[in-house]
Amino acid sequence: MSAASVGSRGRRTAGAQLADFAGKVKRIHEATTRRYEKLDEAFEQIIGAGCEVLEMPIGLIGQVSNDVFTIVAARPSQDPARPGLNYPLAETLSSEAFRAATTVACTDVASRPEFHDRPSHRDRGRRAFLATPIWVEGQLYGTLTFTSTERRSKPFDQQEIDLIEMLARSLGDKISANVIERRLVAAKLEAEAARDAKEMFLANMGHELRTPLNAIIGFSEIIKDQVLGADLDRYRTYAADINECGRHLLTLINDILDMSKIHLGKYDLQRAPFDLKRLVGECLQVMTTRAEASFIDLSEEVPEGLPPVDADRRAIRQVLLNLLSNGIKFSEPGDRVRIVASRSGDRLRIGVQDTGNGIAAADLARIGHPFEQADSGLSRRHEGAGLGLALCRGLIELHGSRMRIESQVGNGTSVAFDLPLAGGNHAR
Repeated sequence: MSAASVGSRGRRTAGAQLADFAGKVKRIHEATTRRYEKLDEAFEQIIGAGCEVLEMPIGLIGQVSNDVFTIVAARPSQDPARPGLNYPLAETLSSEAFRAATTVACTDVASRPEFHDRPSHRDRGRRAFLATPIWVEGQLYGTLTFTSTERRSKPFDQQEIDLIEMLARSLGDKISANVIERRLVAAKLEAEAARDAKEMFLANMGHELRTPLNAIIGFSEIIKDQVLGADLDRYRTYAADINECGRHLLTLINDILDMSKIHLGKYDLQRAPFDLKRLVGECLQVMTTRAEASFIDLSEEVPEGLPPVDADRRAIRQVLLNLLSNGIKFSEPGDRVRIVASRSGDRLRIGVQDTGNGIAAADLARIGHPFEQADSGLSRRHEGAGLGLALCRGLIELHGSRMRIESQVGNGTSVAFDLPLAGGNHAR
């Protein structure tokens, strides 16, 4: 064979290799630059491009969390390694690539004893593989892995590895974009829900403010103009009504101001040891008249001799009064509302329980947030601005505790929290 013919064959071989590489680059470019409506479509195309580039029939995307490898997408669909399946990371052929955060390739698993016990090889006959890490928002997400049930006759060259790593980078970018998009959608929905809640709150608040103000104006005009002549007893009754309406307004305004301070981080707790049982007695005394008027049985089960709690007495008084008020408001004649307390280590567990109407499961998640009520429409049965439970929650969390609500429709509601005993550990 002449030197000229050898050179010609070499040029044809080089030309074929160049054309083959150009075709692979084009396929990768198409898969990575195309706009996808759904992330699943991007997964399918990227895995398909990698399978074609490496001439390997099986590809998958795996996400790793807490050393568990979860298959997110796979090709072919009938392969045993299906989306949604979980495996211990250490049992996968992708383990080394993820842990070392670098591409790992093997042309014949049979020649690598460290891979012999991996289920992918032992149970599913995988002989060759290439795995490369996927990064999402600067964090390792998982791997893009390609496998074959036959050994690979030629080694993986650097051009192939570069192309697969390019696919993995594009995949990471698309997953990141999807994460950001979902965050934006969630933030938009949250903002819309907050807007709707605030609009409802303002509508409810207008009613809450107008009712006592109208009463104050009406009663004061009767007294000012002496409409009832010299009937001092009636005037005294109206003066008492004016006083009650004024106190109601003051309480409402104080709740709004306290809620604002909590949200701005400017509510300063005044911690000091105090006797919880005595405070509970004061709260019951304040609410007794209201409970009796509604035929509600009001009681407490707080043991004698409990150590003092270390908390802001005014704030806890406000919490207990709000919870008692809610318990009475949402109960029917003959129901019971009680305050219970018990010691648990260096903390005191406190609960306000009622046998009233209860709260639907769908409403439990949103009550306790500002402006939210289980019965939130303008036609709701019960008065209130929707700040009571939100204020309770904020004050309880300032004490390093958490408000826990348990309820069933028709079986009443229990609201519980705990406080540190004097000299105990405040951290939670």
